[in-house]
Formats: sequence, structure tokens, C-alpha cells
Amino acid sequence: ASERAIMPPKAKASTSAAENEPAAKKSKTSSACFSLVATKQPLCKKGTADGEVQKPGYAAVLADGTLLVTSILGIAGFIKVFSSASGAFLHQVPLGDMQMPISVASDVGTHLRNGITEGGCIYVSLAKCKERRFAVAKARLRGSALECLSMHRDEKLQTEDMTVSASHLFVADRGRCQVLMFDKDDLSAAVRRIGFQRKNPLDKEPGGLWSPWGVALHGDELFVSDMSATKCISVYSQADGSFRRAFGAASNAAGLSFVGDFLLVAEYSGKQIQILGVDGEQLRVVPMPNARGLKGIAADPERDRVFVTDFLKQQVDVLTLEDA
Repeated sequence: ASERAIMPPKAKASTSAAENEPAAKKSKTSSACFSLVATKQPLCKKGTADGEVQKPGYAAVLADGTLLVTSILGIAGFIKVFSSASGAFLHQVPLGDMQMPISVASDVGTHLRNGITEGGCIYVSLAKCKERRFAVAKARLRGSALECLSMHRDEKLQTEDMTVSASHLFVADRGRCQVLMFDKDDLSAAVRRIGFQRKNPLDKEPGGLWSPWGVALHGDELFVSDMSATKCISVYSQADGSFRRAFGAASNAAGLSFVGDFLLVAEYSGKQIQILGVDGEQLRVVPMPNARGLKGIAADPERDRVFVTDFLKQQVDVLTLEDA
């Protein structure tokens, strides 16, 4: 892989920080170039204690540096809440029996004040065991409780990652082999289905998907990783869902996240993170030799952090954005 420096755009200064945490320092990504370095210790490991996780799926960073991670213990689900800046465990939100969280996303500007989400909402996809179907919920955090504002239930829905724009929620749906686009204010039905089901895992017809996992937004485009033999990332228009291009990824690309104009790709079975340009050019590879099943990835460039969930090893790893 190329070792040349990556030149990101200047990052905006943080306007808030997690409660009881020091204000975030200026991001390393505002400098001329950066590197991504794995830390020796994970944010949290496998376990049943408050600050530990089991089967972590996807993660999201709020505007104030609050990190949300989904965790499943048996048939019960939790959202674990940490500080991105310090890594400290803050609290957890139990979701009750038979409700297992798969992914979490948030509106831009959402933050916590006295344990309550303000400035926007969060979105949680759930596997509802008793009903044997998935659901997507728009909600607020209220301390250790999740206040559901609206919910979409669907027998065919099988969710993976989610991402949010100013007006829409995008949900990777393995059940339909598509990405569902919802109006954030009305989750009753998808307003658009993006992509179409491939004929088989080896089919390379442009615009098709076989098992969409990761989704990320950049500019007016939606990036989707496909967990199939084609090992590609497809790019669509946010406005009308039309297919624009695709490029090869690594082995089993899973979660996606952007730092400036650079796409971070967590490889589920590849034991590494790829850094790509928006055109698919591979710029750098970050080895994760001890990983077993990297899944979700959430970047917090304001605080020089990138968080990666390892679903099989059952922990959350931390990488730092440093001067190259």
C-alpha cells in the first residue's frame, strides 16, 4: 500500500465536550497530514460489567464527543455510553429483553446534557426476538432510558449499519439487498430503495448489492459496502439513489466512516483498516493483526479518535489520529 501522506481538509474546532470532560483539543487532522495508529489497549473488552461489551455491532459519536456502542447480552440489549476524549465509561441504557440493538446513528449536532439528548435524535436498529423481525427506532436518551419517538417494523428487514443526513435516514438492509431511505420525520415507510439484489454473490452488475453492511455519506453521495464475493463499495446519489460508480475494497468490507475526504473501511475478515480516497484509490492500510471480526467504525476527528468494534473478539478498539 502507498505510504504517502494523506492530506485532509482543515477540521472545524469542537464547540462542546462530553459532560465532566475537559474541552477537546485541536484535532491533529487540521495539520498538513495524519497517520492512523492503533493503541495497545482497547476501549473496552468482553464482559458483563457496566463498562464492558458483548457482541458489539456499530457505534456513533455525538457532537459533544459522547460515544454510543451497541451491545448484546443473551437476549437483552444495551447501548453503552463512553467519553470519546478520555475513554471513560459514563453509563449504559438497557433496552429490555428480546430487543437486541444492531446499529446506532445520530443527527448532526446531537449531544447529551444531563444525560438527555438535545439538538437532534438518535436512531437504533433492533432485532426484536419475540416478534422475529427487525425494527428501526427514532429515539431520545433520557439517562438510563430510551424514549422511543417513532418506529418502523418490517418482516423482511434485516438491518446492518445506518447513517443520517439533514433530512433522511439510510439503513443497510440485508433482507432486501438494498439500502432503505426514510424521511427522518416519518419512519412509517421507506421513501426510496437504493440498489437492487444481485443475481448471486459473484454477480458484478453495476448498482447491485448482495449483502449491504456499511453505509456512509460524503457530499451528495452515499457509500455502501457489500459483504459479498465481489468485495466492492458502491456509490450512489443521495438525491435520487442512482448508481454512480463502484470500486474494489478489501476482503469483506464492513463498516465505513469518513475523516474529511478520506474513507475508512473496517475489514471484517482482513484484520486491517483501509484508508481510501473517494475515488477508491488505496492510500494506506492500517494492520490490526489481533482482530477477529472488525465490524463498525466511527471517527471522531475533533478528538483525534477512531473507534472500531470487533464483533467476534467482543471488544472496541481505539485508534488515534496523529501527525505523520
